[in-house]
Amino acid sequence: TTENTTIDPGQLVQLQAVGGGGNYVWSPTTGIGNPTVANPVASPLETTTYTVTVTDANGCTATATITVTEP
Repeated sequence: TTENTTIDPGQLVQLQAVGGGGNYVWSPTTGIGNPTVANPVASPLETTTYTVTVTDANGCTATATITVTEP
């Protein structure tokens, strides 16, 4: 994923999960445009730690987190 980042109020940030692909699920879904893609746009109203879980075609899963800080 991209590195933890700080955004200004109302600013958008594009999250990015990298890897072999598969099914993506971002949580929480608050402030995310589409929580089922590898690179959703987020604009949380408060500091939020997002977790992405990726499941590949073989059923193997991996997770990663990113924190978006809103001052």
